[in-house]
Amino acid sequence: MNLELGKALWVHTTAWRGLYMRGKHCVTRLVTRASPVTLVMLLIGTSAHATEGGGSLFPLGIENFAVGPIPPPGWYGSVYYYSYSADKSRDDAGNEVPNNLKIDGNVIAPRFLLVADREILGGVLLAQVVPSVVHTRVALDTAPGVRQRDSKFALGDLLVGVGIGYQHSEKSAGAIGMDVFAPTGSYHVNDLANTSRNYWGVASTYTFDYVDQAGFNFSTKVSYGFNFKNPDTNYRSGQELIIDYSAGWGLNNGWTLGVGGHIYQQTTNDKQNGRTLVDRKGRAFAVGPSLKYDSGKGWMVTVKYSPEFGVRNRSEGSVAVVRLVMPL
Repeated sequence: MNLELGKALWVHTTAWRGLYMRGKHCVTRLVTRASPVTLVMLLIGTSAHATEGGGSLFPLGIENFAVGPIPPPGWYGSVYYYSYSADKSRDDAGNEVPNNLKIDGNVIAPRFLLVADREILGGVLLAQVVPSVVHTRVALDTAPGVRQRDSKFALGDLLVGVGIGYQHSEKSAGAIGMDVFAPTGSYHVNDLANTSRNYWGVASTYTFDYVDQAGFNFSTKVSYGFNFKNPDTNYRSGQELIIDYSAGWGLNNGWTLGVGGHIYQQTTNDKQNGRTLVDRKGRAFAVGPSLKYDSGKGWMVTVKYSPEFGVRNRSEGSVAVVRLVMPL
């Protein structure tokens, strides 16, 4: 669970259609999903392989600077605007899949964080709730000369979490926790665009933050996610490792400038109808500019833009995230 004063969201987009792959002379089922926050996150993944549809329930690239500081006891709020866009997908060899894919996903997700006035296991008890509103558009060629389009605007899946935060020193803090994703969004198996993954997920998380107003800054969130089965497709996606990171320099005037991105690796195979699906593990890297402005008056803004590269079995696009943090 994250201990910045704001956290995650996740976009969820789903597509079930036949995908004509000229290079492999075959027709295969395609599922396209983008999550937050997440989360989602939301990322929108698209390919003939990887986790169901090449997407993820767990948000890629959502975190930025100030992921770990522990504020005094009380309620805190943040709002995330998360955007993911992609115009291509990659197969297991890194080759572009000839489906003329276009994805645009936008999420607004408020996060409500409780810092309890209670110690547990030497740290501070934390709890969070993150709803989301999702607008997503998907377009792709499902056969030569046949193009499908769909869009949806609806609630996304709900994230709830608990954790324990630790103030390691004056400049560093971290937390361990668990996030649960509930399938509360809009889903229909025959829709091209959905705002839910239609299954439960659980992620163990670790966050760390080193803050120096006039020096080096580093923030990271490491998540390991477990997916449950989608009851409508009998598909269970593999386990996933996600690392968000930012590194930069504080200018001693409230501004921190640097770079940030994410690392994603699916670690176990998918399963469907009792059959293990091999050579479909997803992978992605992303890096780009990242910044933070801390007003010194209780509110803060972070911005990050991260184009992806080195992608396998997923869509390849870019993530843009704006986060506003404030006390309630």
